[in-house]
Amino acid sequence: MNQSDAYYRALLAYRAAVSSQRECLRDQSAMLSAEGSGTVSVTRAICTVDEEWIREIETGLSFIEKAIKEERQHIYSNGEVIPIEKVKHVSKDSVEHLARHSDLITRVHEGEDLIPDKLYTVERLSDYAVYENRFLYMLLCYLRDFVTIRYQKILDLTNRYNGAMRVERHMSGFGRALNISIDLSETRRDDPYLREHNPAKGLIDRMDLILKSILAFLATPLMESAGKVAMLKPPITKTNVLKMDNNFKGAVRLYDYIIAYEGDGYTVEEDLHTIDPFRDDLAEDMAEVELLISFLTYRHGLDLGAELKAAMEKDENERRMAELKKKTEQLESLRRRLERKEISTEEYVLQLEKQVRALQHEADRLPSLYREVEEHQTAEQSLAESVADLTGQIEQLNEEARRSEEAHTTAMYEAEQRFQGEKAAMEDEARRQRTELSEAHDAERAEWAAQAERERVEHKDACEELLRKLSEQEGEMERIRATCDEMTAEKQILEARLMAQKAMKGDVSAEEIEAMTEKASFDDLEKELEAFVGLYERVWKETKRKIRKDLLNLKYIKGQSGKR
Repeated sequence: MNQSDAYYRALLAYRAAVSSQRECLRDQSAMLSAEGSGTVSVTRAICTVDEEWIREIETGLSFIEKAIKEERQHIYSNGEVIPIEKVKHVSKDSVEHLARHSDLITRVHEGEDLIPDKLYTVERLSDYAVYENRFLYMLLCYLRDFVTIRYQKILDLTNRYNGAMRVERHMSGFGRALNISIDLSETRRDDPYLREHNPAKGLIDRMDLILKSILAFLATPLMESAGKVAMLKPPITKTNVLKMDNNFKGAVRLYDYIIAYEGDGYTVEEDLHTIDPFRDDLAEDMAEVELLISFLTYRHGLDLGAELKAAMEKDENERRMAELKKKTEQLESLRRRLERKEISTEEYVLQLEKQVRALQHEADRLPSLYREVEEHQTAEQSLAESVADLTGQIEQLNEEARRSEEAHTTAMYEAEQRFQGEKAAMEDEARRQRTELSEAHDAERAEWAAQAERERVEHKDACEELLRKLSEQEGEMERIRATCDEMTAEKQILEARLMAQKAMKGDVSAEEIEAMTEKASFDDLEKELEAFVGLYERVWKETKRKIRKDLLNLKYIKGQSGKR
Protein backbone atom coordinates (compact mmCIF):
# COMPACT_ATOMS: atom_id res chain seq x y z
CA MET A 1 0.00 0.00 0.00
CA ASN A 2 1.48 3.31 -1.07
CA GLN A 3 0.88 6.79 0.26
CA SER A 4 -2.08 7.54 -2.02
CA ASP A 5 -3.80 4.29 -0.98
CA ALA A 6 -3.39 5.17 2.70
CA TYR A 7 -4.89 8.63 2.21
CA TYR A 8 -7.78 7.21 0.17
CA ARG A 9 -8.63 4.62 2.83
CA ALA A 10 -8.41 7.27 5.56
CA LEU A 11 -10.82 9.47 3.57
CA LEU A 12 -13.31 6.59 3.21
CA ALA A 13 -13.08 5.83 6.94
CA TYR A 14 -13.63 9.50 7.75
CA ARG A 15 -16.67 9.70 5.46
CA ALA A 16 -18.10 6.51 6.99
CA ALA A 17 -17.64 7.94 10.50
CA VAL A 18 -19.40 11.26 9.80
CA SER A 19 -22.14 9.86 7.54
CA SER A 20 -23.96 8.41 10.57
CA GLN A 21 -24.23 11.77 12.35
CA ARG A 22 -27.20 13.95 11.49
CA GLU A 23 -25.41 17.19 12.43
CA CYS A 24 -22.44 16.32 10.21
CA LEU A 25 -24.71 15.62 7.25
CA ARG A 26 -26.55 18.88 7.92
CA ASP A 27 -23.28 20.88 7.95
CA GLN A 28 -22.08 19.09 4.83
CA SER A 29 -25.30 19.95 2.99
CA ALA A 30 -24.97 23.59 4.13
CA MET A 31 -21.37 23.71 2.97
CA LEU A 32 -22.30 22.33 -0.46
CA SER A 33 -24.95 24.99 -0.91
CA ALA A 34 -22.79 27.81 0.52
CA GLU A 35 -21.67 30.76 -1.58
CA GLY A 36 -18.17 30.68 -2.99
CA SER A 37 -16.01 29.32 -5.75
CA GLY A 38 -13.55 26.52 -6.28
CA THR A 39 -10.99 25.75 -8.96
CA VAL A 40 -8.55 22.85 -9.45
CA SER A 41 -5.91 22.97 -12.17
CA VAL A 42 -3.23 20.41 -13.01
CA THR A 43 -0.45 20.96 -15.53
CA ARG A 44 1.30 17.99 -17.18
CA ALA A 45 4.05 17.88 -19.76
CA ILE A 46 3.30 15.70 -22.80
CA CYS A 47 6.66 14.72 -24.28
CA THR A 48 7.02 13.37 -27.82
CA VAL A 49 10.37 11.63 -28.27
CA ASP A 50 12.06 11.32 -31.65
CA GLU A 51 12.54 7.58 -31.97
CA GLU A 52 15.14 7.91 -34.74
CA TRP A 53 18.13 8.70 -32.50
CA ILE A 54 17.15 5.93 -30.07
CA ARG A 55 17.00 3.44 -32.95
CA GLU A 56 20.35 4.64 -34.35
CA ILE A 57 22.07 4.31 -30.97
CA GLU A 58 20.60 0.83 -30.40
CA THR A 59 21.90 -0.27 -33.79
CA GLY A 60 25.31 1.29 -33.20
CA LEU A 61 25.67 -0.28 -29.73
CA SER A 62 25.47 -3.75 -31.26
CA PHE A 63 28.51 -2.92 -33.43
CA ILE A 64 30.31 -1.38 -30.44
CA GLU A 65 29.72 -4.52 -28.38
CA LYS A 66 31.21 -6.70 -31.14
CA ALA A 67 34.16 -4.31 -31.56
CA ILE A 68 34.91 -4.48 -27.82
CA LYS A 69 34.87 -8.30 -27.96
CA GLU A 70 37.62 -8.19 -30.61
CA GLU A 71 39.96 -6.89 -27.86
CA ARG A 72 42.40 -5.31 -30.27
CA GLN A 73 45.85 -4.97 -28.78
CA HIS A 74 49.43 -4.16 -29.69
CA ILE A 75 52.03 -6.81 -28.70
CA TYR A 76 55.64 -5.76 -28.47
CA SER A 77 58.73 -7.69 -27.36
CA ASN A 78 61.31 -6.59 -24.86
CA GLY A 79 64.46 -8.80 -24.98
CA GLU A 80 67.65 -8.63 -22.90
CA VAL A 81 70.56 -10.82 -21.83
CA ILE A 82 70.42 -11.60 -18.10
CA PRO A 83 72.37 -13.99 -15.80
CA ILE A 84 71.21 -17.55 -15.98
CA GLU A 85 70.07 -17.61 -12.33
CA LYS A 86 67.49 -14.84 -13.08
CA VAL A 87 65.95 -16.57 -16.09
CA LYS A 88 62.31 -17.57 -15.43
CA HIS A 89 61.47 -19.26 -18.74
CA VAL A 90 63.28 -20.19 -21.96
CA SER A 91 61.74 -19.60 -25.39
CA LYS A 92 62.67 -20.38 -28.99
CA ASP A 93 64.23 -16.92 -29.29
CA SER A 94 66.54 -17.75 -26.36
CA VAL A 95 67.85 -20.84 -28.11
CA GLU A 96 68.36 -19.02 -31.41
CA HIS A 97 70.22 -16.20 -29.68
CA LEU A 98 72.43 -18.66 -27.80
CA ALA A 99 73.24 -20.47 -31.09
CA ARG A 100 74.47 -17.15 -32.53
CA HIS A 101 76.35 -16.12 -29.38
CA SER A 102 78.27 -19.14 -28.18
CA ASP A 103 80.56 -16.84 -26.17
CA LEU A 104 77.87 -16.84 -23.47
CA ILE A 105 78.99 -20.45 -22.70
CA THR A 106 82.22 -20.04 -20.70
CA ARG A 107 82.34 -23.40 -18.87
CA VAL A 108 82.05 -26.92 -20.31
CA HIS A 109 81.97 -30.01 -18.06
CA GLU A 110 82.26 -33.40 -19.66
CA GLY A 111 79.23 -35.58 -19.25
CA GLU A 112 77.02 -32.65 -18.21
CA ASP A 113 74.60 -30.39 -20.06
CA LEU A 114 75.79 -27.11 -21.47
CA ILE A 115 74.85 -24.30 -19.10
CA PRO A 116 75.58 -20.78 -20.30
CA ASP A 117 76.44 -18.00 -17.86
CA LYS A 118 73.88 -15.64 -19.45
CA LEU A 119 70.81 -16.15 -21.56
CA TYR A 120 68.64 -13.99 -23.79
CA THR A 121 65.02 -13.75 -22.63
CA VAL A 122 62.08 -12.15 -24.38
CA GLU A 123 59.15 -10.51 -22.54
CA ARG A 124 56.07 -9.94 -24.65
CA LEU A 125 53.73 -7.18 -23.43
CA SER A 126 50.19 -6.43 -24.58
CA ASP A 127 49.01 -2.82 -24.95
CA TYR A 128 45.22 -2.41 -25.22
CA ALA A 129 45.38 1.38 -25.56
CA VAL A 130 45.49 1.25 -29.33
CA TYR A 131 43.86 4.00 -31.40
CA GLU A 132 40.76 1.97 -32.23
CA ASN A 133 40.04 1.15 -28.56
CA ARG A 134 40.59 4.78 -27.59
CA PHE A 135 38.07 5.73 -30.30
CA LEU A 136 35.52 3.33 -28.81
CA TYR A 137 36.08 4.83 -25.35
CA MET A 138 35.60 8.36 -26.67
CA LEU A 139 32.44 7.32 -28.53
CA LEU A 140 30.97 5.66 -25.42
CA CYS A 141 31.67 8.80 -23.36
CA TYR A 142 29.93 10.92 -25.99
CA LEU A 143 26.96 8.55 -26.04
CA ARG A 144 26.76 8.53 -22.23
CA ASP A 145 26.55 12.33 -22.09
CA PHE A 146 24.21 12.50 -25.12
CA VAL A 147 21.69 10.03 -23.68
CA THR A 148 21.98 11.14 -20.03
CA ILE A 149 21.13 14.77 -20.78
CA ARG A 150 18.02 13.88 -22.77
CA TYR A 151 16.96 11.02 -20.50
CA GLN A 152 17.09 13.12 -17.32
CA LYS A 153 15.37 16.10 -18.98
CA ILE A 154 12.56 13.93 -20.34
CA LEU A 155 12.08 12.20 -16.96
CA ASP A 156 12.02 15.54 -15.14
CA LEU A 157 9.42 16.97 -17.52
CA THR A 158 7.09 14.00 -17.87
CA ASN A 159 7.15 12.83 -14.23
CA ARG A 160 6.61 16.27 -12.72
CA TYR A 161 3.22 17.06 -11.18
CA ASN A 162 2.09 20.70 -10.89
CA GLY A 163 -1.21 21.16 -9.11
CA ALA A 164 -3.08 24.17 -7.79
CA MET A 165 -6.37 24.65 -5.97
CA ARG A 166 -8.24 27.74 -4.83
CA VAL A 167 -11.36 27.59 -2.66
CA GLU A 168 -13.49 30.40 -1.21
CA ARG A 169 -16.52 29.46 0.94
CA HIS A 170 -18.92 31.54 3.07
CA MET A 171 -21.39 29.50 5.11
CA SER A 172 -23.79 30.73 7.79
CA GLY A 173 -26.64 29.10 9.64
CA PHE A 174 -27.42 26.74 12.50
CA GLY A 175 -25.73 29.07 14.96
CA ARG A 176 -22.38 29.31 13.15
CA ALA A 177 -20.69 31.41 10.46
CA LEU A 178 -17.76 29.92 8.56
CA ASN A 179 -15.51 31.73 6.08
CA ILE A 180 -12.79 29.54 4.64
CA SER A 181 -10.13 30.28 2.05
CA ILE A 182 -7.69 27.69 0.68
CA ASP A 183 -4.91 28.52 -1.77
CA LEU A 184 -2.79 25.47 -2.59
CA SER A 185 0.13 25.13 -4.98
CA GLU A 186 2.14 21.89 -5.20
CA THR A 187 4.97 20.49 -7.29
CA ARG A 188 6.05 16.84 -7.14
CA ARG A 189 9.07 15.41 -8.91
CA ASP A 190 9.33 11.80 -10.04
CA ASP A 191 5.68 11.12 -9.28
CA PRO A 192 5.03 7.33 -9.29
CA TYR A 193 1.62 7.60 -10.99
CA LEU A 194 2.91 9.83 -13.79
CA ARG A 195 5.96 7.62 -14.16
CA GLU A 196 3.78 4.53 -14.59
CA HIS A 197 1.21 6.19 -16.90
CA ASN A 198 3.66 8.12 -19.05
CA PRO A 199 2.70 7.97 -22.77
CA ALA A 200 6.40 7.82 -23.65
CA LYS A 201 7.16 5.08 -21.12
CA GLY A 202 8.25 2.57 -23.79
CA LEU A 203 10.83 4.94 -25.29
CA ILE A 204 12.00 6.01 -21.82
CA ASP A 205 12.59 2.35 -20.90
CA ARG A 206 14.62 1.93 -24.09
CA MET A 207 16.68 4.99 -23.16
CA ASP A 208 17.25 3.54 -19.71
CA LEU A 209 18.43 0.25 -21.25
CA ILE A 210 20.73 2.16 -23.64
CA LEU A 211 22.26 4.11 -20.77
CA LYS A 212 22.81 0.96 -18.71
CA SER A 213 24.43 -0.77 -21.71
CA ILE A 214 26.79 2.20 -22.24
CA LEU A 215 27.82 2.17 -18.59
CA ALA A 216 28.34 -1.59 -18.73
CA PHE A 217 30.60 -1.22 -21.80
CA LEU A 218 32.62 1.51 -20.07
CA ALA A 219 33.12 -0.82 -17.09
CA THR A 220 34.77 -3.57 -19.19
CA PRO A 221 38.50 -4.11 -18.58
CA LEU A 222 39.29 -3.14 -22.22
CA MET A 223 37.57 0.29 -21.87
CA GLU A 224 39.05 0.87 -18.40
CA SER A 225 42.51 0.27 -19.90
CA ALA A 226 41.75 2.64 -22.79
CA GLY A 227 40.44 5.25 -20.37
CA LYS A 228 43.76 5.46 -18.50
CA VAL A 229 45.39 7.34 -21.38
CA ALA A 230 44.48 10.73 -22.82
CA MET A 231 41.09 10.79 -24.55
CA LEU A 232 40.98 11.38 -28.26
CA LYS A 233 39.73 14.71 -29.57
CA PRO A 234 37.86 15.32 -32.84
CA PRO A 235 38.46 15.06 -35.69
CA ILE A 236 39.30 11.36 -35.69
CA THR A 237 41.78 9.66 -38.00
CA LYS A 238 40.06 6.92 -39.97
CA THR A 239 42.60 4.13 -39.86
CA ASN A 240 42.37 1.01 -41.98
CA VAL A 241 40.62 -0.80 -39.14
CA LEU A 242 38.01 1.96 -38.83
CA LYS A 243 37.50 1.87 -42.61
CA MET A 244 37.56 -1.88 -43.26
CA ASP A 245 36.38 -3.68 -40.12
CA ASN A 246 32.59 -4.02 -40.24
CA ASN A 247 32.10 -3.55 -36.48
CA PHE A 248 34.25 -0.43 -36.33
CA LYS A 249 32.57 0.89 -39.49
CA GLY A 250 29.22 0.69 -37.66
CA ALA A 251 30.73 2.51 -34.67
CA VAL A 252 32.08 5.25 -36.97
CA ARG A 253 28.63 5.69 -38.55
CA LEU A 254 27.11 6.13 -35.09
CA TYR A 255 29.86 8.64 -34.20
CA ASP A 256 29.15 10.68 -37.34
CA TYR A 257 25.41 10.62 -36.57
CA ILE A 258 25.87 11.77 -32.96
CA ILE A 259 28.31 14.55 -33.90
CA ALA A 260 25.97 15.88 -36.61
CA TYR A 261 22.79 15.66 -34.47
CA GLU A 262 21.55 19.16 -33.60
CA GLY A 263 18.01 18.80 -32.21
CA ASP A 264 16.88 18.14 -28.65
CA GLY A 265 15.49 14.77 -29.61
CA TYR A 266 12.07 15.50 -28.13
CA THR A 267 9.28 18.06 -28.09
CA VAL A 268 7.20 19.10 -25.08
CA GLU A 269 3.63 20.36 -24.86
CA GLU A 270 1.87 21.46 -21.68
CA ASP A 271 -1.53 19.92 -20.95
CA LEU A 272 -3.61 22.08 -18.58
CA HIS A 273 -6.58 20.31 -17.00
CA THR A 274 -8.95 22.63 -15.08
CA ILE A 275 -12.00 21.76 -12.97
CA ASP A 276 -14.10 24.88 -12.59
CA PRO A 277 -16.65 24.67 -11.05
CA PHE A 278 -16.23 21.57 -8.85
CA ARG A 279 -17.91 18.32 -9.83
CA ASP A 280 -20.37 16.80 -7.34
CA ASP A 281 -17.96 14.18 -6.00
CA LEU A 282 -15.13 16.70 -5.66
CA ALA A 283 -17.45 19.22 -3.99
CA GLU A 284 -18.51 16.58 -1.43
CA ASP A 285 -14.89 15.67 -0.66
CA MET A 286 -13.90 19.32 -0.31
CA ALA A 287 -16.87 20.03 1.96
CA GLU A 288 -15.75 17.25 4.31
CA VAL A 289 -12.17 18.55 4.25
CA GLU A 290 -13.32 22.11 4.97
CA LEU A 291 -15.44 20.92 7.90
CA LEU A 292 -12.50 18.86 9.16
CA ILE A 293 -10.28 21.97 9.08
CA SER A 294 -12.97 23.84 11.03
CA PHE A 295 -13.06 21.02 13.61
CA LEU A 296 -9.27 20.97 13.99
CA THR A 297 -9.29 24.71 14.66
CA TYR A 298 -12.09 24.24 17.22
CA ARG A 299 -10.38 21.22 18.85
CA HIS A 300 -6.90 22.72 19.25
CA GLY A 301 -8.17 26.23 19.95
CA LEU A 302 -10.19 25.02 22.96
CA ASP A 303 -7.76 22.19 23.86
CA LEU A 304 -10.44 19.47 23.76
CA GLY A 305 -8.09 16.53 23.17
CA ALA A 306 -8.49 14.88 26.58
CA GLU A 307 -12.28 15.29 26.68
CA LEU A 308 -12.77 13.96 23.16
CA LYS A 309 -10.52 10.97 23.90
CA ALA A 310 -12.45 10.16 27.08
CA ALA A 311 -15.78 10.41 25.22
CA MET A 312 -14.49 8.11 22.48
CA GLU A 313 -13.31 5.50 25.01
CA LYS A 314 -16.69 5.67 26.76
CA ASP A 315 -18.52 5.10 23.47
CA GLU A 316 -16.22 2.19 22.64
CA ASN A 317 -16.89 0.55 26.02
CA GLU A 318 -20.63 0.98 25.59
CA ARG A 319 -20.43 -0.48 22.11
CA ARG A 320 -18.48 -3.52 23.33
CA MET A 321 -20.89 -4.08 26.19
CA ALA A 322 -23.83 -3.85 23.79
CA GLU A 323 -22.17 -6.40 21.53
CA LEU A 324 -21.55 -8.74 24.48
CA LYS A 325 -25.15 -8.40 25.57
CA LYS A 326 -26.34 -9.10 22.05
CA LYS A 327 -24.09 -12.17 21.79
CA THR A 328 -25.30 -13.40 25.17
CA GLU A 329 -28.90 -13.07 24.05
CA GLN A 330 -28.04 -14.91 20.85
CA LEU A 331 -26.37 -17.66 22.86
CA GLU A 332 -29.44 -17.97 25.12
CA SER A 333 -31.64 -18.14 22.03
CA LEU A 334 -29.41 -20.88 20.61
CA ARG A 335 -29.61 -22.79 23.89
CA ARG A 336 -33.40 -22.72 23.77
CA ARG A 337 -33.35 -23.83 20.16
CA LEU A 338 -30.95 -26.64 21.13
CA GLU A 339 -33.40 -27.78 23.81
CA ARG A 340 -36.10 -27.80 21.18
CA LYS A 341 -33.63 -29.63 18.91
CA GLU A 342 -33.94 -27.00 16.19
CA ILE A 343 -30.13 -26.81 15.83
CA SER A 344 -27.32 -29.28 16.27
CA THR A 345 -25.02 -29.49 19.25
CA GLU A 346 -21.97 -28.67 17.08
CA GLU A 347 -23.51 -25.34 15.97
CA TYR A 348 -24.32 -24.46 19.58
CA VAL A 349 -20.77 -25.36 20.68
CA LEU A 350 -19.30 -23.25 17.88
CA GLN A 351 -21.32 -20.20 18.95
CA LEU A 352 -20.43 -20.91 22.55
CA GLU A 353 -16.73 -20.95 21.69
CA LYS A 354 -17.04 -17.59 19.88
CA GLN A 355 -18.77 -16.14 22.96
CA VAL A 356 -16.08 -17.53 25.20
CA ARG A 357 -13.36 -15.98 23.07
CA ALA A 358 -15.14 -12.62 23.17
CA LEU A 359 -15.52 -12.89 26.94
CA GLN A 360 -11.89 -13.93 27.25
CA HIS A 361 -10.87 -10.84 25.24
CA GLU A 362 -12.89 -8.64 27.60
CA ALA A 363 -11.44 -10.51 30.58
CA ASP A 364 -7.93 -9.82 29.29
CA ARG A 365 -8.82 -6.14 29.28
CA LEU A 366 -10.10 -6.20 32.87
CA PRO A 367 -6.66 -5.82 34.60
CA SER A 368 -5.85 -2.78 32.52
CA LEU A 369 -9.34 -1.39 33.20
CA TYR A 370 -8.88 -2.02 36.94
CA ARG A 371 -5.55 -0.20 36.81
CA GLU A 372 -7.17 2.69 34.99
CA VAL A 373 -9.98 2.80 37.58
CA GLU A 374 -7.45 2.77 40.42
CA GLU A 375 -5.45 5.49 38.71
CA HIS A 376 -8.60 7.54 38.22
CA GLN A 377 -9.61 7.00 41.89
CA THR A 378 -6.14 7.99 43.05
CA ALA A 379 -6.15 11.01 40.77
CA GLU A 380 -9.67 11.90 41.98
CA GLN A 381 -8.62 11.62 45.64
CA SER A 382 -5.52 13.70 44.98
CA LEU A 383 -7.67 16.17 43.09
CA ALA A 384 -10.13 16.38 46.01
CA GLU A 385 -7.27 17.04 48.43
CA SER A 386 -5.91 19.69 46.07
CA VAL A 387 -9.38 21.24 45.82
CA ALA A 388 -9.66 21.35 49.63
CA ASP A 389 -6.23 22.95 49.94
CA LEU A 390 -7.07 25.44 47.21
CA THR A 391 -10.41 26.23 48.87
CA GLY A 392 -8.64 27.06 52.14
CA GLN A 393 -6.06 29.12 50.29
CA ILE A 394 -8.84 30.96 48.42
CA GLU A 395 -10.63 31.78 51.71
CA GLN A 396 -7.37 32.98 53.24
CA LEU A 397 -6.62 35.06 50.15
CA ASN A 398 -10.14 36.53 50.24
CA GLU A 399 -9.66 37.59 53.90
CA GLU A 400 -6.28 39.12 53.07
CA ALA A 401 -7.81 40.86 50.03
CA ARG A 402 -10.60 42.31 52.25
CA ARG A 403 -8.10 43.65 54.80
CA SER A 404 -5.90 44.99 52.02
CA GLU A 405 -8.91 46.70 50.41
CA GLU A 406 -9.85 48.40 53.72
CA ALA A 407 -6.28 49.56 54.27
CA HIS A 408 -6.08 50.73 50.68
CA THR A 409 -9.35 52.71 51.04
CA THR A 410 -8.08 54.44 54.21
CA ALA A 411 -4.76 55.22 52.60
CA MET A 412 -6.47 56.60 49.51
CA TYR A 413 -8.69 58.90 51.64
CA GLU A 414 -5.71 60.25 53.58
CA ALA A 415 -3.72 60.71 50.37
CA GLU A 416 -6.65 62.58 48.79
CA GLN A 417 -6.83 64.98 51.78
CA ARG A 418 -3.09 65.62 51.62
CA PHE A 419 -3.30 66.13 47.88
CA GLN A 420 -6.10 68.69 48.16
CA GLY A 421 -4.19 70.72 50.82
CA GLU A 422 -0.94 70.65 48.84
CA LYS A 423 -2.84 71.55 45.67
CA ALA A 424 -4.39 74.67 47.27
CA ALA A 425 -1.01 75.81 48.66
CA MET A 426 0.67 75.27 45.30
CA GLU A 427 -2.07 77.22 43.48
CA ASP A 428 -1.63 80.24 45.88
CA GLU A 429 2.13 80.17 45.43
CA ALA A 430 1.75 79.90 41.66
CA ARG A 431 -0.58 82.94 41.55
CA ARG A 432 1.86 85.02 43.65
CA GLN A 433 4.87 84.04 41.49
CA ARG A 434 2.88 84.70 38.29
CA THR A 435 2.01 88.26 39.50
CA GLU A 436 5.63 89.04 40.42
CA LEU A 437 6.96 87.67 37.17
CA SER A 438 4.38 89.64 35.15
CA GLU A 439 5.32 92.94 36.82
CA ALA A 440 9.06 92.31 36.36
CA HIS A 441 8.49 91.31 32.74
CA ASP A 442 6.52 94.51 31.99
CA ALA A 443 9.30 96.71 33.45
CA GLU A 444 12.01 94.89 31.49
CA ARG A 445 9.97 95.07 28.28
CA ALA A 446 9.52 98.89 28.65
CA GLU A 447 13.23 99.37 29.24
CA TRP A 448 14.10 97.15 26.25
CA ALA A 449 11.69 99.09 24.02
CA ALA A 450 13.27 102.46 24.97
CA GLN A 451 16.77 101.12 24.42
CA ALA A 452 15.76 99.65 21.06
CA GLU A 453 14.26 102.99 19.93
CA ARG A 454 17.48 104.88 20.81
CA GLU A 455 19.62 102.34 18.96
CA ARG A 456 17.26 102.45 15.95
CA VAL A 457 17.60 106.26 15.68
CA GLU A 458 21.38 106.08 15.98
CA HIS A 459 21.63 103.29 13.39
CA LYS A 460 19.30 105.15 11.01
CA ASP A 461 21.52 108.28 11.00
CA ALA A 462 24.65 106.19 10.54
CA CYS A 463 23.06 104.22 7.68
CA GLU A 464 21.95 107.43 5.91
CA GLU A 465 25.50 108.86 6.17
CA LEU A 466 26.98 105.60 4.82
CA LEU A 467 24.48 105.49 1.92
CA ARG A 468 25.38 109.11 0.99
CA LYS A 469 29.10 108.31 0.99
CA LEU A 470 28.45 105.13 -0.98
CA SER A 471 26.46 107.08 -3.58
CA GLU A 472 29.27 109.62 -3.93
CA GLN A 473 31.84 106.82 -4.29
CA GLU A 474 29.74 105.05 -6.92
CA GLY A 475 29.48 108.29 -8.94
CA GLU A 476 33.22 108.80 -8.67
CA MET A 477 33.76 105.19 -9.76
CA GLU A 478 31.50 105.70 -12.78
CA ARG A 479 33.43 108.78 -13.81
CA ILE A 480 36.77 106.97 -13.40
CA ARG A 481 35.44 103.98 -15.34
CA ALA A 482 34.24 106.24 -18.19
CA THR A 483 37.60 108.04 -18.26
CA CYS A 484 39.41 104.70 -18.37
CA ASP A 485 37.22 103.51 -21.25
CA GLU A 486 37.89 106.72 -23.19
CA MET A 487 41.61 106.46 -22.56
CA THR A 488 41.61 102.81 -23.57
CA ALA A 489 39.74 103.62 -26.78
CA GLU A 490 42.12 106.50 -27.57
CA LYS A 491 45.09 104.25 -26.88
CA GLN A 492 43.71 101.55 -29.20
CA ILE A 493 42.99 104.18 -31.88
CA LEU A 494 46.50 105.57 -31.59
CA GLU A 495 48.03 102.10 -31.76
CA ALA A 496 45.83 101.31 -34.76
CA ARG A 497 46.80 104.53 -36.52
CA LEU A 498 50.43 103.86 -35.71
CA MET A 499 50.19 100.36 -37.11
CA ALA A 500 48.32 101.68 -40.18
CA GLN A 501 51.05 104.29 -40.77
CA LYS A 502 53.72 101.62 -40.47
CA ALA A 503 51.77 99.37 -42.83
CA MET A 504 51.42 102.19 -45.37
CA LYS A 505 55.13 102.81 -45.24
CA GLY A 506 55.91 99.10 -45.30
CA ASP A 507 57.74 99.24 -41.98
CA VAL A 508 55.93 96.20 -40.48
CA SER A 509 58.47 93.41 -40.19
CA ALA A 510 57.81 89.71 -40.57
CA GLU A 511 58.69 89.16 -36.90
CA GLU A 512 56.00 91.67 -35.86
CA ILE A 513 53.47 89.98 -38.14
CA GLU A 514 54.46 86.58 -36.70
CA ALA A 515 54.12 87.94 -33.16
CA MET A 516 50.68 89.34 -33.98
CA THR A 517 49.47 85.86 -35.03
CA GLU A 518 49.59 84.73 -31.40
CA LYS A 519 46.17 84.54 -29.75
CA ALA A 520 46.66 87.33 -27.19
CA SER A 521 48.30 89.65 -29.75
CA PHE A 522 45.66 88.91 -32.33
CA ASP A 523 42.90 89.60 -29.79
CA ASP A 524 44.52 93.00 -29.06
CA LEU A 525 44.77 93.64 -32.80
CA GLU A 526 41.04 92.91 -33.20
CA LYS A 527 40.21 95.35 -30.39
CA GLU A 528 42.39 98.00 -32.03
CA LEU A 529 40.64 97.32 -35.34
CA GLU A 530 37.24 97.71 -33.73
CA ALA A 531 38.29 100.98 -32.07
CA PHE A 532 39.78 102.31 -35.33
CA VAL A 533 36.68 101.30 -37.30
CA GLY A 534 34.55 103.07 -34.74
CA LEU A 535 36.66 106.20 -35.07
CA TYR A 536 36.51 105.90 -38.84
CA GLU A 537 32.73 105.64 -38.79
CA ARG A 538 32.39 108.73 -36.52
CA VAL A 539 34.82 110.76 -38.71
CA TRP A 540 33.08 109.62 -41.90
CA LYS A 541 29.74 110.63 -40.43
CA GLU A 542 31.06 114.14 -39.66
CA THR A 543 32.69 114.33 -43.07
CA LYS A 544 29.42 113.44 -44.84
CA ARG A 545 27.63 116.14 -42.81
CA LYS A 546 30.22 118.78 -43.91
CA ILE A 547 30.01 117.64 -47.53
CA ARG A 548 26.21 117.98 -47.56
CA LYS A 549 26.52 121.45 -45.95
CA ASP A 550 29.08 122.58 -48.52
CA LEU A 551 26.90 121.31 -51.38
CA LEU A 552 23.88 123.21 -50.05
CA ASN A 553 25.90 126.41 -49.72
CA LEU A 554 27.17 125.98 -53.28
CA LYS A 555 23.64 125.54 -54.67
CA TYR A 556 22.50 128.66 -52.82
CA ILE A 557 25.34 130.73 -54.18
CA LYS A 558 24.66 129.51 -57.76
CA GLY A 559 20.97 130.29 -57.37
CA GLN A 560 21.71 133.86 -56.35
CA SER A 561 23.93 134.42 -59.36
CA GLY A 562 21.45 132.81 -61.83
CA LYS A 563 23.94 130.27 -62.89
CA ARG A 564 23.52 126.58 -62.68
